[in-house]
Amino acid sequence: MTFDQIIRPHFVAALVAASAIGFGSAIANDPDTFKARRIDASRGDAVMYLHQQVGPSCKSGPVGKLTGLSEVRLGDTVKQGNYSIQVGIIEVIKHNSDMTMGDRTLAKKGDVECVLAANSTALPYDDKECRALWVRITNCQPVD
Repeated sequence: MTFDQIIRPHFVAALVAASAIGFGSAIANDPDTFKARRIDASRGDAVMYLHQQVGPSCKSGPVGKLTGLSEVRLGDTVKQGNYSIQVGIIEVIKHNSDMTMGDRTLAKKGDVECVLAANSTALPYDDKECRALWVRITNCQPVD
């Protein structure tokens, strides 16, 4: 296993959960992550997030809630206000145990979340670029 295969699932899960309340140190325990080509988003909440330069540092925050999402496929375009993403990557995170930050539970064992972005560089993995735009969907289901 490579370093990326070991660390990335934990980072992605922590990123997804922490984005719901603002970044902090979330504890992720053994999430499974994989890529999907199509998901069912009809039972979940979808929120678009923006990671951008604010003064000397980067800041992430919600752009707004997306309504009416049902099925999302690679190549689809999702929009919120003046922002849009042509979906080029769908990451699915299945939590194998509870994820907490302090005394808050961010995800429970069995929860499934999805992240949509144009590509992997459109996720806020690196503060050097300080620009990212993605959608977090709770309670999603991979279709294929």
